[in-house]
Order: sequence, then structure tokens, then C-alpha cells
Amino acid sequence: MRFVPAPAASAEVTIKLGGAPAGSCGWANYGPDDIAGAVALYGGKPHAVRHAHCDAWGPVGAPAGLTAAGDPASSPHVHLRWRDAAAPKALIPGLGGVQFDLSVVLAVDQSRCSTDPQHDGYLLSVAAKPGQAQDVVATSFASLAPGQYCFTAWTQDALGRHSPPDTAQFTVGP
Repeated sequence: MRFVPAPAASAEVTIKLGGAPAGSCGWANYGPDDIAGAVALYGGKPHAVRHAHCDAWGPVGAPAGLTAAGDPASSPHVHLRWRDAAAPKALIPGLGGVQFDLSVVLAVDQSRCSTDPQHDGYLLSVAAKPGQAQDVVATSFASLAPGQYCFTAWTQDALGRHSPPDTAQFTVGP
């Protein structure tokens, strides 16, 4: 239940409850006496909520345009470049000004692309710069045996949610 105060009050009153999924807010379940007490105190009327939780933030966007480049003759490192996604949109009024920490998780795997941003070929994590280009030194050629590699990038938010991946192929050696 949520409580909408009488028109003299300036805002809707909602009480958040723990246990909602990551990226969500939850609503407490109040008994009829709690709701009646709030109505008696503040006026207004109760409304049933449609869901046990609501999404507080929109989905996390994927990095775009990931490229892997390097030449061992001119530099000992492989460089990764991409453009970070825009910051997720707040879906609850009033959260728009909240700073949202984002990072980009990078992985590398030989012969296939990584599918798990936490474990599968994890390479490094860097702070995201929403909407901006990034260029990082990913690894050295000395640590890569000759062969085909796939670099994978995901955006990760402070709630641990991951975007879809972006990938780039890279060949070491002949």
C-alpha cells in the first residue's frame, strides 16, 4: 500500500522495504490499522500498489565500438578503445540528481568471447565515463601466446547489474 496525503501536503509518502531485487525499491506491507491511522492523521486515501517492488533505475547500457589494437614492433601493449554508454535513467522522481557509480569490466579469452563478467577471463575494471570515449592499456603482448583473442567489455552499475557485452577480436602473431 502507499499513502497519498491530502492535497495540502506537498508529496506522496512512500516507505521503502528491504529485500527487493537489485535496482529496485520495495514497499512495506501495512496492516489496515496502520493505513487508517495515517489517513486519520494526514487525510487523503490509500491506494493499492500493483507490484511488490518497482525499478529504481533503468537498464545499464553497453559500451559501444570496442576495438583492440596494438603492434608489438611499436609498443609492448594492447590498447582497448570504446565509448561508454550514457548513465542509466532514474525511474523514480527525485533520484535524477543521485550520482550513479558505473564501471567497465574487461575480459580476454583465447579462441572465444567471455560470457561471465565476474570470472570468465576477467582482465580489469575501470571507472566508466558516461557518454565519453575510453582508451586503456589492457595487457602486454608478453602475456599473450600467439593466437586469436576476444576482448569483451560490459558496463556494471553500483548494484552489480551488467549490460550486454561488446566484443573485439585481436590476433597475436602470424
